[in-house]
Amino acid sequence: EDDRLQRLPLDSEEYNELISLLSKEKKYLVQVLAHTGMRLSELYKCKIEHREGIKCFSLRDRNIKLKTKSSYRIIPIHSSLLHDIDSFTLYRSMTTSDNLAKTVSKLIKKHKFKDAQKKSLYSLRHTFATDLIKIGADSNILSELLGHSHKGNMTLSRYASGYSVHQLKEVIELSCINQ
Repeated sequence: EDDRLQRLPLDSEEYNELISLLSKEKKYLVQVLAHTGMRLSELYKCKIEHREGIKCFSLRDRNIKLKTKSSYRIIPIHSSLLHDIDSFTLYRSMTTSDNLAKTVSKLIKKHKFKDAQKKSLYSLRHTFATDLIKIGADSNILSELLGHSHKGNMTLSRYASGYSVHQLKEVIELSCINQ
């Protein structure tokens, strides 16, 4: 079975410990992953755009290769990330995706996180989803933010996104890991 399917989310103590151990640029990139649910590869492919007056990470460029058709999406930027958003591109250029993933995995093992073998950088995607599910976020909006198809909802999956940037932003702001 695929290891990623067994990934566990980080709890808030683990997340805060991880964040405290990282350099400024890696810390910020990890925070972006934790507040967007993006895949690591998407972090290195997204652009920053303004949509409906809201700063967003854009994965809409059809010239980039993403995992699925549903992966092409807009993710509003969480307010806790706006303070350093102008440095995002610089921070991203300072470390490779492979280095970021290896650094996080080593820290998880070194600091003996519970079930460490099932935790990695990809766990931040699970942390994001778990956090929003626990507080009752709409599952269709969550699916859209994660770049999943809207299973069981033919209209939403067939006809574009179905949600305004403002609706997506409301759910993104509910994410409160580390606040």
